Amino acid sequence: MKNSAEENRLLLQSDWFEALRTTSTTEKIWSGYRLAGQKSEFIDVKQEKGVLTPLNDDRLSIERLTGRKMRLSTALVGASTTFVAPFAQYDVLHRTSVEAIDISNGGLGVSASTDGSLLVWSSETGTVQRKLKGHALDVYKCRFFPSGLVVLSGGCDMQLKIWSVETGECARSLTGHTQAIMDVNFVGAGKNILSCSKDGTAKLWDCGSAACLATISPESGCINAMSLGESQNAGGNQEAEVDAGESGTEGKMLALTTELGHSFVYDLRSKDLIASFKLDSAGNAVATASDHDLFCGTQNGTIHRCDLRAKAIVEERRSNRSFVSHLVHSPKLGLVASYGDGTVIILDNYLNSAPPKFEFSGPDCDPVHDFALNNKFIVTACRDKIIRKYMLSDCVD
Repeated sequence: MKNSAEENRLLLQSDWFEALRTTSTTEKIWSGYRLAGQKSEFIDVKQEKGVLTPLNDDRLSIERLTGRKMRLSTALVGASTTFVAPFAQYDVLHRTSVEAIDISNGGLGVSASTDGSLLVWSSETGTVQRKLKGHALDVYKCRFFPSGLVVLSGGCDMQLKIWSVETGECARSLTGHTQAIMDVNFVGAGKNILSCSKDGTAKLWDCGSAACLATISPESGCINAMSLGESQNAGGNQEAEVDAGESGTEGKMLALTTELGHSFVYDLRSKDLIASFKLDSAGNAVATASDHDLFCGTQNGTIHRCDLRAKAIVEERRSNRSFVSHLVHSPKLGLVASYGDGTVIILDNYLNSAPPKFEFSGPDCDPVHDFALNNKFIVTACRDKIIRKYMLSDCVD
């Protein structure tokens, strides 16, 4: 039986960390809560001598933990949310909406915007290191190879490009999609790569030869997102022919979400369909969490948890946060989700109605299109042109 829950939310002014820059600041900020199925309740908060006090409502508690952390709680839902402020903001890298972003463990970030720019920059200072020039139109996705020294990108010009971070040159272009590329991924160290497209296909490529090794066509419209995971059930037909170039595909499952509201999971070695799920609307995001758990985010703002063993959706979390734009499951943090209203949250309790444990502050209703995390930071790509960097060390109680 599917467990369905509508999220209860705690609310806080998006730029609270700027309004309350010092404990001597007397400016008011707004906070509040929204219970499932009800209207939002907004409450002014005043600061006096560093003490925060909600006005005219004793059902809300607010506590500033550090300069970058604020905790809200209410007995109405019996839970709290810790709001985390950016550690740094880079607002001069791009001139238009930032669409895609990634960060390496070696001190570099890469991002792309709607003006066609694709930049490599220092994650410590935000200074541009390389301008990657070669795509004809918008870049929709950019990712570092596992080495952190090479970038993979794809976008509206239907090309996958592989870039050297050291020289800024395009080492190889891969062609074969007939419409825009929406997402990319890597198999192992990156000898093979994956892409999905508005043309309704996902492709497996050999980087060395630039050859397309396989094409998967779910026939469910545009494929918006993909995720690669481990699966004890993967292996499929052991007698199936596997291209010699498909190294590392054994035991891998490929999850896809589509514009027509489906999620499909394939054995990457045999290309056999493992399971399919009907979502409540267009699938925008997908994340594999284990060999049997899959999370899908939709245009309606719902996150579904799919169980590959039961071949069914077992949980769903509905929200008024607008569409889900990206999902990542982190073994240390939990499920990280970004939304069309500019919020990014961490769920460690999976999909019940409780407010998220952590929420990242900053954007004022501008969609966060993408985010990425390494072992120290999480960085976000937003329509307001600002790249925000948050410390993962702030995401602990």
